[in-house]
Amino acid sequence: TWIIRPEDLTARIFVWDANAADCHGFGGALCGGIGTDGTPGTFDPANEDHQNVIVTQRFKVVDGQCEPVVNTVEWSTDPNALPGDRESLTVEYRCSGANALGWPLLVASFVMAVAVAWYISRRIQWQS
Repeated sequence: TWIIRPEDLTARIFVWDANAADCHGFGGALCGGIGTDGTPGTFDPANEDHQNVIVTQRFKVVDGQCEPVVNTVEWSTDPNALPGDRESLTVEYRCSGANALGWPLLVASFVMAVAVAWYISRRIQWQS
C-alpha cells in the first residue's frame, strides 16, 4: 500500500501508477485510471491541502514464497507527459513472511513470558 501526496500544491499535479490494483482518493485528490487504464490521477491546487491517494498493489505467492513487489509512481504537471518525461520513484518490497509466522511467534513469546514469570515467582516463594 502506498500513500501518495504532493509536497507542493502550487500547480495541478498528475500521477500515474501502472502497478496499482486499487486506488482511493482523499481530500479532493482523484484516482483517475490509476492501475486500470493508464490515465492519471490528479491533485488540484484549488482543493484541500491534505490531498492524497492510497494505492494498493497485490503480491504473488509461488510455491509458498512471495515474490518481491516492485512499484513505480510517476508524476508531472503535464497530463500528456510521456513516461520518459515524468519524474518517478521506484521501490522494491520483499516479503518477510511475518504474516505467516506472526500468530505462532506471538503465542510462543507469550508462553515463554508466562513460564519465566512462573519460574521467578516460584523461586521467590522458595527463598522466602
